[in-house]
Amino acid sequence: MKGHVEYAFYQATHNTCTNKMAGIALPKHSFYQKWIDPILPALKVLEIELFWILPDGNIEALGHWKNTNSKRMR
Repeated sequence: MKGHVEYAFYQATHNTCTNKMAGIALPKHSFYQKWIDPILPALKVLEIELFWILPDGNIEALGHWKNTNSKRMR
């Protein structure tokens, strides 16, 4: 399951390097939080949004896209 996080991070990073908006969506569960917590600073700097899927189906976004430059929106 750790591979899911690694792959999602790799793909999101690739998209930001090609000037596209990127995000990662994962179930909000302690297992995934354990793997995401160490890379949160990188997600913020790279403006990779993190979407937590809550048990009730709602979505919680961390807000890394709040200050995104409009020219990056494609």
